[in-house]
Amino acid sequence: MICLFANTATTDSSYDENKMRVCILFGSPRKEGNTAKLLDAFFEASPENIAFDTFSAFQLNAQPCDDCGYCKTKEACIKHDLDDFCDKLEKADVFVIATPIYLMNFPSPVKAVLDRFQRYYNARFFLKKRLPIEKPKRAFFFATSGADDNEKSFEFMKNQLVTSFSVMNTRLTDCYLAQGLDNISIENDLEKIRELSKSIFN
Repeated sequence: MICLFANTATTDSSYDENKMRVCILFGSPRKEGNTAKLLDAFFEASPENIAFDTFSAFQLNAQPCDDCGYCKTKEACIKHDLDDFCDKLEKADVFVIATPIYLMNFPSPVKAVLDRFQRYYNARFFLKKRLPIEKPKRAFFFATSGADDNEKSFEFMKNQLVTSFSVMNTRLTDCYLAQGLDNISIENDLEKIRELSKSIFN
C-alpha cells in the first residue's frame, strides 16, 4: 500500500530505464486516512514495472519561499531541504499529488512545496532556460474533502497546479475529488478511482 511508505521517501537507486518512475507528494498527516486510501486504490492495478518515490509534505516540512532572488542567478534554490524531492521529481515520468482540502486550499505544508517551484519559473524567464525540467511528465491530482461543496476550491487548486506546471514540462492529465466524506464512506470513490486507473495503466 502506498500509505505505508508515504511518511518517508522511498528510493530506488537502480533507475532502471525500463521502469516507469512515479514521484508522489502525499499531502495528508494521516497515513491511513481517506487520502491514502484513494492513492492506494489508484495504484492497485498499476503495472509491476513502476518505481515509486514518495514524499510526505508534512514530514518534508519545506521552508517557505521568501523571494530571496537566488534562483534568478543560479539554477538552484539556496535552501536545500527539497533537493532530494526536486531531484526525484525532475527524473519522474509521472507526478502525483494527493491531498485533503484545508480551508478551501492545499494544506500549508503542500503549499510550501508548490511555492518553491518558483525556482523553475525563474529558470525559464530569468535564466532563459527553455526547459527547466527536461523530462516531460504527466501529473495527476487527487483531493479529499469532508465537506460536500468543495468543487470551487478544487478548481482553484487545479488552476494553481496548471500554472506551476506550465514551466515544468508537466501536463496535468487527470484529477479526482472525493468529497462529503464527513458523512459518507469513501468506498464509492475508491471504485471510481480504480476505474480511472485502469483506463490509464491498461
